[in-house]
Amino acid sequence: MRVLIKDYVKSCLTRNRGKDLLCKLIVSDENEYFLDFSDIQHVSTSFLDESVWKLVEMGKIVKIYDPDEVVLQQLNLIKKWRQPAFKILEKTPYIEFAA
Repeated sequence: MRVLIKDYVKSCLTRNRGKDLLCKLIVSDENEYFLDFSDIQHVSTSFLDESVWKLVEMGKIVKIYDPDEVVLQQLNLIKKWRQPAFKILEKTPYIEFAA
């Protein structure tokens, strides 16, 4: 499923916005999500934790297009907190997760 993030949420800064995005995404029974963060200026770890990381925990394949590198820094912070740690397989400007 290809998702242009700005079409789904107005802000990527809160845990609740992340939950909102997750709820919109899991309505369809997809196994792979391609999340495009184009034109997004700020992303919080809380938002990513409640959306992207939850998809990874569900066993979904998550690929992220992050042209402005607003997501990668935050993902590296989340990676430090998570046990077991997840892998970020980078293919610039794409990011792919593996749990």
